[in-house]
Amino acid sequence: MALDLELIVQDLGFDVLGPVARIEDARRIAATETVHAAILDVRLQDGEVFPLATELQEKGVALIFHSGHALSHEIQAQYPGAKFCPKPFSTETLTRFLGALC
Repeated sequence: MALDLELIVQDLGFDVLGPVARIEDARRIAATETVHAAILDVRLQDGEVFPLATELQEKGVALIFHSGHALSHEIQAQYPGAKFCPKPFSTETLTRFLGALC
């Protein structure tokens, strides 16, 4: 699934800095790279992504949550403006969300 996401994002003309399976690895990337948007799964190998999502949001990073472990209204309540693309993902939905960032 991560490879499919990577290919879609690349096809839309974005540079891909992942996939990343651990929160600490994502933090390292966010500290050293310019990140405009992040596609986040709620559960990563080392925990839930919400603290990282808050950090990214505070930096102005657009968030797209891609998860089978959360509900859209819960995400929207905590992260207004974030998009939610449930698993399994719809290519059309993801393309629309990413296209809006261009």
